[in-house]
Amino acid sequence: MRIAPATVPEREARKIAAEYLRPQNQGLELIGSATNFSEYVENTYKPLLMLLMAKTTQKRTRGVIANDLVPEFGKLSLRDVTPLTLQPYFSGLAASGGTPDGLGSAIASKFAGGQGRFHAS
Repeated sequence: MRIAPATVPEREARKIAAEYLRPQNQGLELIGSATNFSEYVENTYKPLLMLLMAKTTQKRTRGVIANDLVPEFGKLSLRDVTPLTLQPYFSGLAASGGTPDGLGSAIASKFAGGQGRFHAS
């Protein structure tokens, strides 16, 4: 199992591994920064948080996740999804005609505190 890129220092890799294994060793499943983006989406976001959305919003969100977010960020850990990793993605979307419906403002509010630290257009 790969826990981090080869360029990550050994101490940091050990911390990531410990964070990943801690909930499993304790019989718990906690969400931490080492959680894989795809695993978070499938095991937490979709079954728990999407239930709070209107059915039409759920449908659109599933499409954005499957077609846009998982292909781009699915292999990353949550710690690696930052404004700096999101900016090239949004720049590419803007160059190709804009962001999927509301995706830019939704992610901006979550990852940049809604302060416009990165831009979709």
